[in-house]
Amino acid sequence: MVATDRLLEILADAQKHHNSSLAHLDSGKIRDASENAWRATKLATDALILARWSFEPTLDSETTTELHKLAVADQRVELLIDRYHINHEYLHHSCARLGLCDPVESAEQYIRETADYIRDAEELANVQA
Repeated sequence: MVATDRLLEILADAQKHHNSSLAHLDSGKIRDASENAWRATKLATDALILARWSFEPTLDSETTTELHKLAVADQRVELLIDRYHINHEYLHHSCARLGLCDPVESAEQYIRETADYIRDAEELANVQA
């Protein structure tokens, strides 16, 4: 596993996006909050991939593929799969892009739970921050 300055930078960026999503949520901007939560999810996943395989995905499709490959190699990563796809499909695609955020309570829950996703990805990356 690789622990580099870049890895820590990506994780810090993920946390910044999540903090931004919470600020948007507090001000009633659910679409902006959803997009920031998705971005935090993708960045945390990219950091995990970088830590494990020294490869940093750029495209969403690369991140998705590599996450699934990691889950095959390490069953513990399977715990991220469903949450990753919920954030991608519901927060990023449906809510942020299409404006289909109902029920808003679900979007709010997924946005808040992104903090858990980031923490779990950090743990799986074996990051000592």
